[in-house]
Amino acid sequence: MDSFVEYMWYMLTTPFKQVKKSINQWYIFCNIFGRRFDETHEDIMRARDESMVASCCDEMLRVHGRERSLARHDGEDMENFRSRIAMYEEICALGGLNTGIILAVSALGYEDVSIESMSEHTGDITRWAEFIVLIRMEASKEHPVSLNIIKKTVRRWKEAGAKDNYLFNYLVIIDEVEEIEHAVQYVEDIDYYNYDSLDGTYFMDGQHFLDSNIVEFECRWNGKET
Repeated sequence: MDSFVEYMWYMLTTPFKQVKKSINQWYIFCNIFGRRFDETHEDIMRARDESMVASCCDEMLRVHGRERSLARHDGEDMENFRSRIAMYEEICALGGLNTGIILAVSALGYEDVSIESMSEHTGDITRWAEFIVLIRMEASKEHPVSLNIIKKTVRRWKEAGAKDNYLFNYLVIIDEVEEIEHAVQYVEDIDYYNYDSLDGTYFMDGQHFLDSNIVEFECRWNGKET
């Protein structure tokens, strides 16, 4: 049954249903009290949803954040804020560990985060008390938060005596084109072809290199060698 109204009416025995619903006092009774039960049920379900970080509304999310002493950063996406709140207890359990720092930075919206000791990263054994946070991201994507927020987050969860450093690796993705067909127009002379413009008349076969010098080679015209 989709509602308490229909459920209560269904539970009545046949003698109570002999009169049509519009004038049936039992149906009117079920309709009034059933609606109240439906409203109460909706309130309970809404309260359940608002009590969970994953399903609460944005206004209630701020309340969940205040309970954990977390505030939304300037420019931070609301879903990043939601994810950061949801990970808070796990990050607390891993506080002071590299895994906890990585999780805390990932919760800010960065997908590829790792940590290395500075002595391993630079080969300088005198920097044994330092570590570096490596963040890899596509150059075309915007930073979810500022560097100051990243530093503040790392310093909150790192080991007290460790010094933090940061390195961003920006990735540029180039889509490789498997086959490109060039069209060129040439002016024929006695011993060579001089390429003046590209208008689609002739097609290169991919076996010749075109530069600023005059180059002798075979070309194809309408699919035939000339």
